[in-house]
Amino acid sequence: MKSKLMCVIVLASLLNLAIIVSGIAVAEDAEVVYTADSPLGFAIVNSLGQNGVTGGGNGKSVVVTDIAELRKYAASPEPLTIFIKGTITGYSDVQVTSNKTIIGLGADATLKGSGIRADNAHNIIIRNLTIAEVRSSSDAIALRSCHHVWIDHCDLSGASDGLLDYTIGSDYLTVSWTIFRDHDKVSLLNSGTNHWEDYGKNKGTFYYNWFKNTGQRNPRIGYGLGHIFNNYYTNISSYGIGTHTRAKILTENNYFYNTNNPFSQMYSNNDWDANYGDIESKGNIFERSRGNTTGTGRSFDPGYYYDYTFALGDAAAVPDLVSAKAGPGAEFSYLLLPVPGNGAIDICRSDLELTWIDTREIDAWEVYFGTDASLDYQGTVTEPVFAPKNLQPDTVYFWRVDAVTSEGTVPGSVWRFTTASAQASKPFPQDQTTAVPYEQQNATTVKPMELGWVSGLNAAAHDVYLGTDRELGPDDYMGRVSETVFAPGRLRLGTTYFWRVDSVLNDGTVVTGETWSFALPVAYAKAGRIEAEEMVAGGRYFREYHSRGGALNPSNQWVMKIESGAGSLSAVWGDPDAICDVTIAYLDQSTGRGGITLYVNDDLIGRFTADRNTDRIEVRIIASVPLKTGDEIRIEAYSQSKMLTRIDYLDIEPTGSISQ
Repeated sequence: MKSKLMCVIVLASLLNLAIIVSGIAVAEDAEVVYTADSPLGFAIVNSLGQNGVTGGGNGKSVVVTDIAELRKYAASPEPLTIFIKGTITGYSDVQVTSNKTIIGLGADATLKGSGIRADNAHNIIIRNLTIAEVRSSSDAIALRSCHHVWIDHCDLSGASDGLLDYTIGSDYLTVSWTIFRDHDKVSLLNSGTNHWEDYGKNKGTFYYNWFKNTGQRNPRIGYGLGHIFNNYYTNISSYGIGTHTRAKILTENNYFYNTNNPFSQMYSNNDWDANYGDIESKGNIFERSRGNTTGTGRSFDPGYYYDYTFALGDAAAVPDLVSAKAGPGAEFSYLLLPVPGNGAIDICRSDLELTWIDTREIDAWEVYFGTDASLDYQGTVTEPVFAPKNLQPDTVYFWRVDAVTSEGTVPGSVWRFTTASAQASKPFPQDQTTAVPYEQQNATTVKPMELGWVSGLNAAAHDVYLGTDRELGPDDYMGRVSETVFAPGRLRLGTTYFWRVDSVLNDGTVVTGETWSFALPVAYAKAGRIEAEEMVAGGRYFREYHSRGGALNPSNQWVMKIESGAGSLSAVWGDPDAICDVTIAYLDQSTGRGGITLYVNDDLIGRFTADRNTDRIEVRIIASVPLKTGDEIRIEAYSQSKMLTRIDYLDIEPTGSISQ
């Protein structure tokens, strides 16, 4: 087996740990709990080709004591666990590449002057480290276009801009047991507004952190999904948690003390606005706090992505627990974490191979496994791998590895994962909902909505059925796919669709799935004017209001605005077949350029660029457009360089008949 560095004092202290139950360490004489060493939340989700965060894995380990060594190993292309010993002082960012663990040895490991930065990287762990007095760069930790990152038991203060910024399309972040102290702009999980690359990203979990004497952005989340539970807020001067641009944030069992505006709607209080976001409050305690403590009452269900309920504590216990356990400590100088991650769900293989990351020098591990927290001994292994047999669908499994060392046996935490159902599950669009017909594909294009689902246990392929009747038959068979996504192409507006995914096992057995449904909205266009806000919006189009008599003064006081990237506006032609002139009214802003394209069904009819920069409503006529009853008239547009490509209306004038 590969040998890892070991801190003897850490192992000695671990031998004195209290009882370990369900992934939570519990003191014998107290009801207060705290989560074990492995991460929870979004960082453990199997996505984007990464089966949860593992950092440097069980690869090579190095100890660094100066900035040159740290920069050298952090930038190395190979997976590494980098232990920082003592205080390292630098004067520019430490650039980190993928598959790295950076971890402090002892309680005093410190990076002073230099921040940590990663660009276009993934699978990074930063743990047990103090980062302070960062003046040569803007952020203590800056991660751009990254995914699967875990920051744990750190102490962050003294940067010229942010303490932790996770931006430019970054995704799958977990931050735990970290102190953010004495700072104004603390943490971002977004890049601000008008960043198309953030769409569908920016998913983050924050738990058991201490936001101490801070100003704002604790954190601020845009576009994505935020799960913030059991955090401690003390003396927050501006606002606590900020939301914007369609973010959905669930705040659970946090403790706010002397906090101004625990929840802040950053840019708009209008739920139709592109920059509006949601915050839901559950079980939070507000002591000597004022301002918004209710949020909007809407968020999302984190249980759709991971299990965390076993680690959710009462808000009343948070102050003592977080003040005692957050931040660096000698006992956090190692890693022991499972793959799949603690709380992982939808495990789709019955022949799953369990592995774990252990940065200590270990002779062997005793493995325990079962379907409840009273585990059965499975054997002793000398490599970090164990393969249970015949996992059953929709079952919670528990497991633990105890380390066998020269100092004695060190008990591990109890981890858990849940297997997938026998059938395909968790459809997207969700069952019996109204779907958006077009999704943003990239900065300049949209695509018809795609169907997605979670694989059934042991599915090797999937048979997809889609039709307009609940009783799906052979004529509705769309084909067999190996992935858990299917693109049906353009679907008819105003139609309710039914669909089913059957799981095909390796032996050819077919497990029939449930039948789901979704509806597509519809708007009808006839001769004359249709306002843009009356059309069916897709991608990044949102309503925008303008008062009468203003500089813009659009028709009917509304326009449709692209927040960032690409969007679509659709309507179905409801009049008889005709040749028509189509006039598109749009705002040509004072700067930038945007593209506007007219489609009828899937046929490209006309295309032009908004780049006159007149800062007024302009019109463009596309002549002789053939329209048949039931055709979809669709504008696809994109924004670039501050041109938000606002559409005011369409005027449709029949000019002749369609020859048969």
